Amino acid sequence: MRGFEQLTKRFKVAGVVLLLLIIGLGTKASAQSLNPIPWPMPAAIPAPTPVMPVRENNEPTGFQITGFIQYASLDATPGLCNKDDNPSPTPANPPLPAQCKITGGWIEMNNNLIRVPQSTVVIFPNTLLTWEEAFELNPNTHQTDPIMQTGLAMSDTVRFPGTYQASVQGNIVNGQYIAGLIYLSQDPANFTQGYIEKFDYANGVMYVNGMRVQINDPKLTFTVPNPDGTPATPLTVLTKGRYTAGQSADPRFAVDQNNSTVGSQTGYPMCIPSVSPYIDGSDGHNGPAVTLLNPESLQDPQCPEKNRPRDPTTGTLLIPIFTMNQAGDGPTPENPIPQDPYLEMPFEVGDFVNIIGTLEMDANGPFITATDIEALTVGAYTWPGTDPAYIHIDVVIQGTGGVPNPFFPQEAGVRTRVEGFTTDILPPG
Repeated sequence: MRGFEQLTKRFKVAGVVLLLLIIGLGTKASAQSLNPIPWPMPAAIPAPTPVMPVRENNEPTGFQITGFIQYASLDATPGLCNKDDNPSPTPANPPLPAQCKITGGWIEMNNNLIRVPQSTVVIFPNTLLTWEEAFELNPNTHQTDPIMQTGLAMSDTVRFPGTYQASVQGNIVNGQYIAGLIYLSQDPANFTQGYIEKFDYANGVMYVNGMRVQINDPKLTFTVPNPDGTPATPLTVLTKGRYTAGQSADPRFAVDQNNSTVGSQTGYPMCIPSVSPYIDGSDGHNGPAVTLLNPESLQDPQCPEKNRPRDPTTGTLLIPIFTMNQAGDGPTPENPIPQDPYLEMPFEVGDFVNIIGTLEMDANGPFITATDIEALTVGAYTWPGTDPAYIHIDVVIQGTGGVPNPFFPQEAGVRTRVEGFTTDILPPG
Protein backbone atom coordinates (compact mmCIF):
# COMPACT_ATOMS: atom_id res chain seq x y z
CA MET A 1 0.00 0.00 0.00
CA ARG A 2 2.83 2.31 0.95
CA GLY A 3 4.58 1.59 -2.35
CA PHE A 4 1.42 2.51 -4.24
CA GLU A 5 1.19 5.83 -2.34
CA GLN A 6 4.83 6.63 -3.09
CA LEU A 7 4.31 5.83 -6.78
CA THR A 8 1.22 8.03 -6.88
CA LYS A 9 3.11 10.93 -5.30
CA ARG A 10 5.93 10.53 -7.80
CA PHE A 11 3.45 10.67 -10.71
CA LYS A 12 1.88 13.81 -9.22
CA VAL A 13 5.27 15.51 -8.83
CA ALA A 14 6.28 14.45 -12.34
CA GLY A 15 2.99 15.78 -13.70
CA VAL A 16 3.53 19.17 -12.06
CA VAL A 17 7.09 19.38 -13.34
CA LEU A 18 5.95 18.42 -16.87
CA LEU A 19 3.17 21.02 -16.77
CA LEU A 20 5.60 23.74 -15.66
CA LEU A 21 8.01 22.66 -18.38
CA ILE A 22 5.29 22.86 -21.03
CA ILE A 23 4.20 26.29 -19.81
CA GLY A 24 7.79 27.49 -19.84
CA LEU A 25 8.40 26.15 -23.33
CA GLY A 26 5.12 27.61 -24.56
CA THR A 27 6.05 31.03 -23.24
CA LYS A 28 9.41 30.96 -24.98
CA ALA A 29 8.36 29.25 -28.21
CA SER A 30 5.23 31.23 -29.15
CA ALA A 31 4.86 34.94 -29.97
CA GLN A 32 2.19 36.86 -28.14
CA SER A 33 -0.76 37.84 -30.36
CA LEU A 34 -1.63 41.54 -30.24
CA ASN A 35 -4.50 43.59 -31.63
CA PRO A 36 -3.17 47.08 -32.27
CA ILE A 37 -5.74 49.74 -33.10
CA PRO A 38 -5.12 51.11 -35.63
CA TRP A 39 -3.10 48.45 -37.41
CA PRO A 40 0.48 49.44 -38.31
CA MET A 41 1.10 50.95 -41.72
CA PRO A 42 3.51 49.39 -44.23
CA ALA A 43 7.18 49.84 -43.36
CA ALA A 44 7.98 51.08 -46.86
CA ILE A 45 5.98 52.15 -49.93
CA PRO A 46 6.68 50.64 -52.40
CA ALA A 47 7.70 47.44 -50.68
CA PRO A 48 11.16 45.91 -51.24
CA THR A 49 11.38 43.81 -54.39
CA PRO A 50 10.56 40.19 -53.53
CA VAL A 51 12.99 37.38 -54.23
CA MET A 52 11.69 35.46 -57.24
CA PRO A 53 13.12 33.54 -60.20
CA VAL A 54 13.65 35.20 -63.55
CA ARG A 55 11.10 34.03 -66.09
CA GLU A 56 11.71 33.55 -69.78
CA ASN A 57 11.32 36.83 -71.69
CA ASN A 58 10.67 38.46 -68.31
CA GLU A 59 7.03 37.36 -68.51
CA PRO A 60 4.82 38.60 -65.66
CA THR A 61 3.32 36.16 -63.18
CA GLY A 62 -0.38 36.29 -62.45
CA PHE A 63 -1.58 36.31 -58.84
CA GLN A 64 -4.73 36.32 -56.75
CA ILE A 65 -4.53 37.36 -53.09
CA THR A 66 -7.48 37.39 -50.69
CA GLY A 67 -7.42 38.72 -47.15
CA PHE A 68 -8.26 41.46 -44.68
CA ILE A 69 -7.46 44.99 -45.83
CA GLN A 70 -4.56 46.11 -43.65
CA TYR A 71 -3.83 49.36 -45.47
CA ALA A 72 -5.30 51.41 -48.32
CA SER A 73 -4.11 54.74 -49.70
CA LEU A 74 -4.94 57.18 -52.48
CA ASP A 75 -2.28 58.87 -54.57
CA ALA A 76 -1.91 62.61 -54.07
CA THR A 77 -2.08 63.18 -57.84
CA PRO A 78 -4.63 63.70 -59.29
CA GLY A 79 -6.07 63.05 -55.79
CA LEU A 80 -9.51 63.06 -54.20
CA CYS A 81 -12.30 64.79 -56.12
CA ASN A 82 -13.81 67.95 -54.64
CA LYS A 83 -16.75 66.08 -53.10
CA ASP A 84 -17.59 68.79 -50.56
CA ASP A 85 -17.45 71.72 -53.00
CA ASN A 86 -19.22 69.83 -55.78
CA PRO A 87 -21.38 67.03 -54.32
CA SER A 88 -23.47 66.65 -57.52
CA PRO A 89 -21.11 67.00 -60.49
CA THR A 90 -22.44 67.20 -64.05
CA PRO A 91 -20.74 67.20 -67.48
CA ALA A 92 -20.98 71.01 -67.38
CA ASN A 93 -19.60 71.10 -63.82
CA PRO A 94 -17.22 68.12 -63.62
CA PRO A 95 -15.36 67.04 -60.49
CA LEU A 96 -11.93 68.55 -59.90
CA PRO A 97 -9.00 68.23 -60.15
CA ALA A 98 -9.13 66.99 -63.72
CA GLN A 99 -9.04 63.20 -64.05
CA CYS A 100 -9.47 62.80 -60.27
CA LYS A 101 -11.83 59.84 -60.72
CA ILE A 102 -9.05 57.63 -62.10
CA THR A 103 -6.59 58.20 -59.22
CA GLY A 104 -4.67 55.09 -58.14
CA GLY A 105 -3.02 54.10 -54.87
CA TRP A 106 -1.94 51.13 -52.75
CA ILE A 107 -3.59 48.26 -50.89
CA GLU A 108 -2.04 45.80 -48.41
CA MET A 109 -3.36 42.34 -47.50
CA ASN A 110 -1.54 39.53 -45.72
CA ASN A 111 1.52 41.83 -45.66
CA ASN A 112 1.50 41.96 -49.48
CA LEU A 113 1.67 45.58 -50.67
CA ILE A 114 -0.06 45.87 -54.04
CA ARG A 115 0.00 48.79 -56.44
CA VAL A 116 -3.44 49.97 -57.58
CA PRO A 117 -2.93 51.65 -60.97
CA GLN A 118 -5.09 54.44 -62.32
CA SER A 119 -8.55 53.46 -63.63
CA THR A 120 -8.66 50.20 -61.63
CA VAL A 121 -12.19 48.88 -61.15
CA VAL A 122 -13.27 47.99 -57.62
CA ILE A 123 -16.19 45.56 -57.43
CA PHE A 124 -18.32 46.05 -54.32
CA PRO A 125 -21.29 43.67 -53.72
CA ASN A 126 -23.63 45.59 -56.05
CA THR A 127 -21.62 48.56 -57.31
CA LEU A 128 -18.65 49.07 -59.63
CA LEU A 129 -16.47 51.96 -58.49
CA THR A 130 -13.07 53.44 -59.22
CA TRP A 131 -10.35 53.28 -56.58
CA GLU A 132 -10.86 57.01 -55.97
CA GLU A 133 -14.57 56.49 -55.35
CA ALA A 134 -13.76 53.93 -52.65
CA PHE A 135 -12.35 56.93 -50.76
CA GLU A 136 -14.69 59.67 -52.02
CA LEU A 137 -17.86 57.78 -51.09
CA ASN A 138 -16.65 57.10 -47.54
CA PRO A 139 -19.17 59.20 -45.56
CA ASN A 140 -16.39 60.15 -43.11
CA THR A 141 -13.92 61.42 -45.72
CA HIS A 142 -13.66 65.11 -46.68
CA GLN A 143 -11.52 66.83 -49.27
CA THR A 144 -9.71 68.84 -46.58
CA ASP A 145 -8.53 65.74 -44.68
CA PRO A 146 -4.74 65.50 -44.42
CA ILE A 147 -4.88 61.74 -45.14
CA MET A 148 -7.58 60.10 -47.25
CA GLN A 149 -9.05 56.89 -45.86
CA THR A 150 -11.64 54.34 -46.93
CA GLY A 151 -12.63 53.54 -43.34
CA LEU A 152 -12.34 49.87 -44.36
CA ALA A 153 -8.63 49.25 -43.70
CA MET A 154 -7.33 48.02 -40.36
CA SER A 155 -4.79 50.88 -40.28
CA ASP A 156 -7.43 53.60 -40.78
CA THR A 157 -7.91 55.86 -37.77
CA VAL A 158 -11.66 56.28 -38.38
CA ARG A 159 -12.99 52.82 -39.20
CA PHE A 160 -16.29 51.18 -39.88
CA PRO A 161 -17.14 48.26 -37.56
CA GLY A 162 -15.51 44.91 -38.15
CA THR A 163 -12.92 44.03 -40.77
CA TYR A 164 -13.23 44.21 -44.53
CA GLN A 165 -11.84 41.81 -47.08
CA ALA A 166 -10.52 42.18 -50.59
CA SER A 167 -9.62 39.74 -53.31
CA VAL A 168 -7.13 41.15 -55.79
CA GLN A 169 -6.27 39.68 -59.18
CA GLY A 170 -3.27 41.03 -61.03
CA ASN A 171 0.27 40.50 -62.29
CA ILE A 172 3.75 40.64 -60.78
CA VAL A 173 5.74 42.92 -63.09
CA ASN A 174 9.45 43.45 -62.40
CA GLY A 175 8.90 42.31 -58.85
CA GLN A 176 5.98 44.63 -58.14
CA TYR A 177 2.45 43.35 -57.47
CA ILE A 178 0.03 45.31 -59.67
CA ALA A 179 -3.75 45.00 -59.30
CA GLY A 180 -6.06 44.37 -62.24
CA LEU A 181 -9.38 43.74 -60.48
CA ILE A 182 -10.32 44.28 -56.85
CA TYR A 183 -13.33 42.63 -55.18
CA LEU A 184 -14.22 44.22 -51.84
CA SER A 185 -16.73 43.31 -49.12
CA GLN A 186 -17.03 43.05 -45.36
CA ASP A 187 -17.52 39.30 -45.59
CA PRO A 188 -18.54 37.60 -48.86
CA ALA A 189 -20.31 34.90 -46.82
CA ASN A 190 -22.19 37.30 -44.50
CA PHE A 191 -25.77 35.98 -44.60
CA THR A 192 -28.78 35.66 -42.32
CA GLN A 193 -32.46 34.73 -42.60
CA GLY A 194 -35.65 34.72 -40.59
CA TYR A 195 -39.21 36.01 -40.31
CA ILE A 196 -40.10 39.70 -40.49
CA GLU A 197 -41.54 40.82 -37.15
CA LYS A 198 -42.31 44.51 -37.73
CA PHE A 199 -41.27 47.60 -39.73
CA ASP A 200 -39.90 51.09 -39.26
CA TYR A 201 -41.33 52.44 -42.50
CA ALA A 202 -39.80 55.93 -42.37
CA ASN A 203 -36.27 54.52 -42.11
CA GLY A 204 -36.57 51.57 -44.50
CA VAL A 205 -36.14 49.05 -41.69
CA MET A 206 -37.49 45.55 -41.13
CA TYR A 207 -36.91 43.65 -37.89
CA VAL A 208 -35.89 40.00 -38.39
CA ASN A 209 -35.26 37.81 -35.35
CA GLY A 210 -34.98 41.02 -33.34
CA MET A 211 -32.19 42.34 -35.61
CA ARG A 212 -32.67 45.74 -37.23
CA VAL A 213 -32.20 45.37 -40.99
CA GLN A 214 -32.07 48.57 -43.03
CA ILE A 215 -32.10 48.41 -46.82
CA ASN A 216 -29.06 50.31 -48.13
CA ASP A 217 -31.04 52.37 -50.62
CA PRO A 218 -29.74 55.90 -51.34
CA LYS A 219 -32.26 58.57 -52.29
CA LEU A 220 -32.96 59.15 -55.99
CA THR A 221 -34.84 61.95 -57.75
CA PHE A 222 -36.86 60.61 -60.66
CA THR A 223 -39.99 61.22 -62.69
CA VAL A 224 -42.78 58.64 -62.74
CA PRO A 225 -43.59 57.64 -66.35
CA ASN A 226 -46.68 56.04 -67.81
CA PRO A 227 -46.64 52.20 -67.87
CA ASP A 228 -45.46 52.25 -71.49
CA GLY A 229 -42.51 54.48 -70.58
CA THR A 230 -43.85 57.72 -72.04
CA PRO A 231 -43.84 60.90 -69.89
CA ALA A 232 -46.84 61.17 -67.61
CA THR A 233 -49.14 64.17 -67.48
CA PRO A 234 -49.10 65.83 -65.03
CA LEU A 235 -45.44 65.25 -64.32
CA THR A 236 -44.75 63.49 -61.00
CA VAL A 237 -41.29 63.93 -59.49
CA LEU A 238 -40.29 61.83 -56.48
CA THR A 239 -37.21 61.87 -54.25
CA LYS A 240 -36.89 58.54 -52.44
CA GLY A 241 -35.05 55.25 -52.57
CA ARG A 242 -35.79 52.58 -55.16
CA TYR A 243 -37.22 50.19 -52.56
CA THR A 244 -37.76 52.41 -49.48
CA ALA A 245 -38.01 55.99 -48.29
CA GLY A 246 -34.31 56.24 -49.08
CA GLN A 247 -31.32 55.95 -46.76
CA SER A 248 -27.77 54.63 -46.80
CA ALA A 249 -25.23 54.01 -44.06
CA ASP A 250 -22.55 53.60 -46.75
CA PRO A 251 -23.41 54.10 -50.47
CA ARG A 252 -20.51 51.89 -51.54
CA PHE A 253 -22.47 48.88 -50.28
CA ALA A 254 -25.84 49.92 -51.70
CA VAL A 255 -28.46 47.74 -53.34
CA ASP A 256 -28.60 47.57 -57.11
CA GLN A 257 -31.19 50.22 -57.96
CA ASN A 258 -31.40 49.25 -61.64
CA ASN A 259 -31.46 45.44 -61.57
CA SER A 260 -33.49 44.51 -58.53
CA THR A 261 -31.63 42.83 -55.68
CA VAL A 262 -34.66 43.17 -53.40
CA GLY A 263 -37.52 40.89 -54.35
CA SER A 264 -39.32 37.58 -54.23
CA GLN A 265 -37.77 34.28 -55.24
CA THR A 266 -39.60 34.48 -58.57
CA GLY A 267 -37.84 37.80 -59.31
CA TYR A 268 -40.67 40.23 -58.59
CA PRO A 269 -39.24 43.48 -57.10
CA MET A 270 -40.28 44.14 -53.50
CA CYS A 271 -40.19 47.15 -51.20
CA ILE A 272 -40.85 48.67 -47.77
CA PRO A 273 -43.44 51.46 -48.03
CA SER A 274 -42.06 54.91 -47.22
CA VAL A 275 -45.04 55.53 -44.92
CA SER A 276 -47.13 53.17 -42.83
CA PRO A 277 -50.02 51.85 -44.93
CA TYR A 278 -52.14 51.37 -41.80
CA ILE A 279 -54.82 53.73 -40.50
CA ASP A 280 -53.28 53.83 -37.03
CA GLY A 281 -49.75 54.33 -38.40
CA SER A 282 -48.60 51.06 -36.82
CA ASP A 283 -45.59 48.91 -37.70
CA GLY A 284 -47.58 46.07 -39.26
CA HIS A 285 -47.60 43.66 -36.33
CA ASN A 286 -51.39 43.91 -35.91
CA GLY A 287 -52.01 41.83 -39.03
CA PRO A 288 -52.65 42.44 -42.74
CA ALA A 289 -56.46 42.85 -42.70
CA VAL A 290 -57.77 45.09 -45.47
CA THR A 291 -59.95 46.93 -42.93
CA LEU A 292 -56.78 48.17 -41.17
CA LEU A 293 -55.36 49.80 -44.31
CA ASN A 294 -55.42 53.43 -45.38
CA PRO A 295 -57.05 54.20 -48.74
CA GLU A 296 -54.63 53.81 -51.63
CA SER A 297 -54.32 57.59 -52.01
CA LEU A 298 -52.61 57.75 -48.58
CA GLN A 299 -50.20 54.88 -49.24
CA ASP A 300 -46.77 54.93 -50.86
CA PRO A 301 -47.64 55.24 -54.58
CA GLN A 302 -44.61 53.13 -55.58
CA CYS A 303 -45.24 50.38 -53.01
CA PRO A 304 -49.02 49.87 -52.69
CA GLU A 305 -50.64 47.22 -50.52
CA LYS A 306 -52.88 46.16 -53.40
CA ASN A 307 -49.88 44.28 -54.81
CA ARG A 308 -50.04 41.86 -51.84
CA PRO A 309 -53.54 40.44 -52.29
CA ARG A 310 -55.56 39.19 -49.32
CA ASP A 311 -58.04 36.34 -49.57
CA PRO A 312 -61.26 37.71 -51.14
CA THR A 313 -63.53 36.08 -48.54
CA THR A 314 -62.23 37.49 -45.25
CA GLY A 315 -59.66 40.05 -46.41
CA THR A 316 -57.45 39.13 -43.47
CA LEU A 317 -55.02 36.53 -44.86
CA LEU A 318 -52.18 37.17 -47.29
CA ILE A 319 -52.19 34.94 -50.38
CA PRO A 320 -48.66 33.47 -50.59
CA ILE A 321 -48.72 32.34 -54.24
CA PHE A 322 -50.74 34.23 -56.84
CA THR A 323 -50.82 35.46 -60.43
CA MET A 324 -51.38 39.16 -60.95
CA ASN A 325 -53.98 40.47 -63.35
CA GLN A 326 -52.98 42.18 -66.58
CA ALA A 327 -52.10 45.84 -66.21
CA GLY A 328 -55.27 47.93 -66.27
CA ASP A 329 -57.71 45.09 -65.57
CA GLY A 330 -60.73 45.88 -63.42
CA PRO A 331 -61.90 44.11 -60.25
CA THR A 332 -63.45 40.65 -60.29
CA PRO A 333 -65.08 38.55 -57.53
CA GLU A 334 -61.89 36.47 -57.33
CA ASN A 335 -59.65 39.55 -57.40
CA PRO A 336 -61.61 42.46 -55.91
CA ILE A 337 -58.56 44.74 -55.61
CA PRO A 338 -56.57 44.56 -58.89
CA GLN A 339 -52.78 44.68 -58.79
CA ASP A 340 -50.45 46.90 -60.80
CA PRO A 341 -47.59 44.74 -62.13
CA TYR A 342 -45.57 47.85 -63.00
CA LEU A 343 -45.24 48.70 -59.31
CA GLU A 344 -43.27 46.95 -56.60
CA MET A 345 -44.76 44.59 -54.03
CA PRO A 346 -44.47 45.33 -50.29
CA PHE A 347 -42.89 43.05 -47.72
CA GLU A 348 -45.24 42.01 -44.93
CA VAL A 349 -44.88 40.82 -41.36
CA GLY A 350 -44.47 37.03 -41.45
CA ASP A 351 -42.46 36.89 -44.69
CA PHE A 352 -39.41 34.61 -44.44
CA VAL A 353 -36.41 36.37 -45.97
CA ASN A 354 -32.77 35.78 -46.93
CA ILE A 355 -30.56 38.78 -46.18
CA ILE A 356 -27.08 39.65 -47.45
CA GLY A 357 -25.49 42.75 -46.02
CA THR A 358 -22.93 44.49 -43.87
CA LEU A 359 -22.88 44.73 -40.09
CA GLU A 360 -22.90 48.38 -38.99
CA MET A 361 -23.25 50.33 -35.75
CA ASP A 362 -25.02 53.56 -34.83
CA ALA A 363 -26.30 55.22 -31.65
CA ASN A 364 -29.04 52.57 -31.39
CA GLY A 365 -26.62 49.65 -31.55
CA PRO A 366 -25.62 47.11 -34.22
CA PHE A 367 -27.72 46.64 -37.35
CA ILE A 368 -27.45 45.12 -40.82
CA THR A 369 -27.41 47.39 -43.84
CA ALA A 370 -28.74 45.08 -46.54
CA THR A 371 -27.59 44.86 -50.15
CA ASP A 372 -29.79 41.86 -51.12
CA ILE A 373 -33.09 40.64 -49.67
CA GLU A 374 -35.10 37.72 -51.05
CA ALA A 375 -38.53 36.67 -49.79
CA LEU A 376 -38.82 32.89 -49.89
CA THR A 377 -42.48 32.60 -48.87
CA VAL A 378 -43.92 34.84 -51.60
CA GLY A 379 -44.58 33.51 -55.09
CA ALA A 380 -45.75 36.39 -57.29
CA TYR A 381 -46.35 35.76 -60.99
CA THR A 382 -47.34 38.15 -63.76
CA TRP A 383 -50.05 37.48 -66.32
CA PRO A 384 -48.71 34.94 -68.84
CA GLY A 385 -47.38 36.28 -72.12
CA THR A 386 -47.79 39.96 -71.26
CA ASP A 387 -45.62 42.85 -70.16
CA PRO A 388 -44.13 43.28 -67.69
CA ALA A 389 -42.35 40.09 -66.68
CA TYR A 390 -39.44 39.83 -64.26
CA ILE A 391 -36.44 37.49 -64.18
CA HIS A 392 -34.20 36.42 -61.31
CA ILE A 393 -30.98 34.75 -62.52
CA ASP A 394 -28.76 32.75 -60.17
CA VAL A 395 -26.27 31.19 -62.59
CA VAL A 396 -25.44 31.81 -66.26
CA ILE A 397 -22.97 29.73 -68.26
CA GLN A 398 -22.57 31.00 -71.82
CA GLY A 399 -20.54 28.78 -74.10
CA THR A 400 -18.15 30.58 -76.45
CA GLY A 401 -17.35 27.74 -78.83
CA GLY A 402 -13.94 27.66 -80.50
CA VAL A 403 -12.18 26.99 -83.81
CA PRO A 404 -9.63 24.11 -83.79
CA ASN A 405 -6.07 25.34 -84.31
CA PRO A 406 -3.09 22.95 -84.03
CA PHE A 407 -0.75 25.87 -83.17
CA PHE A 408 -3.03 27.29 -80.50
CA PRO A 409 -4.36 24.67 -78.05
CA GLN A 410 -7.58 25.85 -76.51
CA GLU A 411 -10.40 24.70 -74.31
CA ALA A 412 -13.86 25.69 -75.48
CA GLY A 413 -17.42 24.98 -74.47
CA VAL A 414 -20.63 25.26 -76.44
CA ARG A 415 -23.18 24.61 -73.71
CA THR A 416 -25.46 27.32 -72.36
CA ARG A 417 -26.99 26.98 -68.93
CA VAL A 418 -29.26 29.33 -67.01
CA GLU A 419 -30.57 28.80 -63.48
CA GLY A 420 -33.17 31.19 -62.16
CA PHE A 421 -36.83 32.14 -62.00
CA THR A 422 -39.29 34.23 -63.96
CA THR A 423 -42.69 35.66 -63.11
CA ASP A 424 -44.07 34.63 -66.52
CA ILE A 425 -45.24 31.02 -66.32
CA LEU A 426 -45.99 30.77 -70.05
CA PRO A 427 -43.58 28.23 -71.63
CA PRO A 428 -41.34 29.78 -74.31
CA GLY A 429 -42.07 28.95 -77.89
